[in-house]
Parts: sequence; structure tokens; C-alpha cells
Amino acid sequence: MAGTLQPEWGFIEAHGTRLYYEVAGRGHPLVLLHSGLLDHRSWDLQFMEFAQHYEVVRYDRRGFGRSAMGNVEYSDVRDLYDVLNDLAIDHAYLLGLSLGGRVAIDFALTYPEMVDALILAAANISGYDNYTPETRERGARIAAAARAGDKEQLYELWAKDPTMPQEDEYPEAAQRYRELLRDYSFVHYLNPAPRQPLKPPALQRLADIRQPTLILIGDADSLEMQAQADLLEAGIIDARKVVIHGAGHMLNLERPETFNRAVLTFLRSLERR
Repeated sequence: MAGTLQPEWGFIEAHGTRLYYEVAGRGHPLVLLHSGLLDHRSWDLQFMEFAQHYEVVRYDRRGFGRSAMGNVEYSDVRDLYDVLNDLAIDHAYLLGLSLGGRVAIDFALTYPEMVDALILAAANISGYDNYTPETRERGARIAAAARAGDKEQLYELWAKDPTMPQEDEYPEAAQRYRELLRDYSFVHYLNPAPRQPLKPPALQRLADIRQPTLILIGDADSLEMQAQADLLEAGIIDARKVVIHGAGHMLNLERPETFNRAVLTFLRSLERR
């Protein structure tokens, strides 16, 4: 599908559900993969700017935004394949934030011929489990809220996470983050469908990734996220890391101008190769 500067939208049939997507722009395809808390609208500060240079696709992964969870076992990697296949895109740049970064990594390992470059922002790595006692204790509180079916407590725990946008430093980003977080159903916590993991996980296979890769990380993000950024930089053969100072986990919301400039500079460097 050839995009235009006027965004187009629709739904794609995937295994057991439909996935909402938007596409705009012309040029090399660039796919935006949102985090594990927010939907496609978290890319509002990037979507149309990037569409001035590329054919940009953003979509709601299963259970987010306008895409229903479904009640069958699923794979985020296969869902991304279905999105690209339906839009007649056979290769693309992938930009993933947080859990979206994990999807991008796993997809590159599963369908390497379809990925021209990776941009991994505060990305999770499948198989990583080296968390601090504080993080594990916080994870236990989240799990307890999920078992209790307490959506409000889940919202509060994520809204007050110190690595997420806070009002005292990034008031506009904090407001937008909480608006989008409030819209999340938390279905992945409260009524999840089984997800197929990548086997073996990406942590054991980073050297198999041969695509040019940009790693973005905020120096105010958690120690675990910074450690994963270091692992990506060390493990991927053609990778470079850029630290965004003063930014936490939601880099694209807190420091959009710096984030966008880093992404576009990297993509333009590929065109000069």
C-alpha cells in the first residue's frame, strides 16, 4: 500500500481478532510499535513528522486501543507479519518502544529478510530476567492487583512509576501519558490470552541480528532498562547507542524533539551507506 500525507486507517484480520492500523506518507516503510501500556496514539508526536519522509505505519497491538484481545493463543510477531502482509509491505524499518522494542527484536530474528533496520527505544529483551529486589517487589504488587482484578490500583501503580513521565519535570508528557494509560483496559493483566514466546529468547541470539540498529535510552530510566540497552549495544554487530539526557522510559513523550532528531538522523545515515 502506498501511503499519502492524509492518514488512512482500517482493520486487518489477524488470528482471532482484528488489528487497527493507520498509515501516512510515502517512501521507505517505517513501522512504529508502541509500548506495553499505551496504544498507537502514543506516537502522535512522531507519526506525521516521520510521514514527511517515510511511509509510516502505526497500529494497535492485540488488546490495545481499538484492537480486541481475542481469546486464542497468539504471537505479537505473527500479528506484525499479518499487518505488513496485508499492507503489501515486504520489508521495513522497525521502531519499537519498550515492549514494542521486544516485538521488533523478536520479529527481526524470525523474519530477518523483512527488516532493513531497527530502532530500539528503552527496549525489553525477551529472556532478560536480571531485576533488582525493588523491581521484583514492585512487580509483585502489580501481580497482586491483577489477581484482585483491581484496574484502578494497576493504573495508580503505573501512573506513579518514577521512570514514567512525572508532572514536576514533564507536565505535558505526564498529562498525555496518564490520559492514554487511563484508556488502557489492562486486559493483559486482568484477562490475558496466552502469548507464544520466542524460543530460544532473543537474549541468547543478539549476535544473529545483522541489521543496522539504533539503541535509544534515557539516563533517568531504570537500571534494568539501561542494562538491557548496554546488552543490545554489545550483542548486536551493527549497533550504536544514543543516551537521551533527562529522559525516563517514555522517551518519545518526554523529549520528542530530541527523540525525533535522533531517529531521522539515523535513518538518513542509512541512505548514505
